[in-house]
Amino acid sequence: MPSPAHSTPPATPDQPPRNGHVPDAEVHWPDIDASPYPGECWAVKTELTPKGMIRTSAIMTGLLTRTTGWEPGARPGRAPRYDHVVYLCTPAALPVVWRAAASLPVPLADRIDVRDLPEGALL
Repeated sequence: MPSPAHSTPPATPDQPPRNGHVPDAEVHWPDIDASPYPGECWAVKTELTPKGMIRTSAIMTGLLTRTTGWEPGARPGRAPRYDHVVYLCTPAALPVVWRAAASLPVPLADRIDVRDLPEGALL
């Protein structure tokens, strides 16, 4: 499988979120035929500790419906910024994230992937 064109965090610690919840990383897939997800942009979230289900659902909804970039002055687009959101979770956070994803309307839930971090994963 070809690797993504680049994977970068959308903000640094000295650039707090201005509007909405910032993902831990973005994956921009190249817009070429050989890419498994041509031209897509994915948000990646790492959940180490459980948050409340309502808060987690709100974060998911915000990421899935966001139409602007993170840079100052970014203008809204017509389509959502993220084609897919991937959650990587510790065992403690996994149940809440699964429940939050399952609570979303089907069109949004279909664009969420929840995975467990392997035991011993280095973060």
